[in-house]
Amino acid sequence: GKSKSASWETVRLILEAGERGCKLIAFPEVWIPGYPYWPWRVNYADSLPFSMTTVSTASLRPDSDEMCRIRTAAREANIYVSLGYLERNGNSLYIAQVIIDPLGHQPPPAR
Repeated sequence: GKSKSASWETVRLILEAGERGCKLIAFPEVWIPGYPYWPWRVNYADSLPFSMTTVSTASLRPDSDEMCRIRTAAREANIYVSLGYLERNGNSLYIAQVIIDPLGHQPPPAR
């Protein structure tokens, strides 16, 4: 899905930044799954059921395999990662930001 491919791209960029000697890499708001642009291109009310389902399935849980891969990449690259993502917690969605340290530790995200 969208979050899985976005997480692999995130891992690639983290490892590349580490190879180049960077100490911090920052990703923007809702980097994963990507900023939803379609509500402004179509009738918002008509697109809401589709967009909420799409966004919900592409969002991340803090304990997901995708987040584990990102934490592992931070550790392997010895780099701080600032990651903006859409967090799914139960039936709720949050725009979240997390800082992962070079040891791969991830505190609770800021929402």
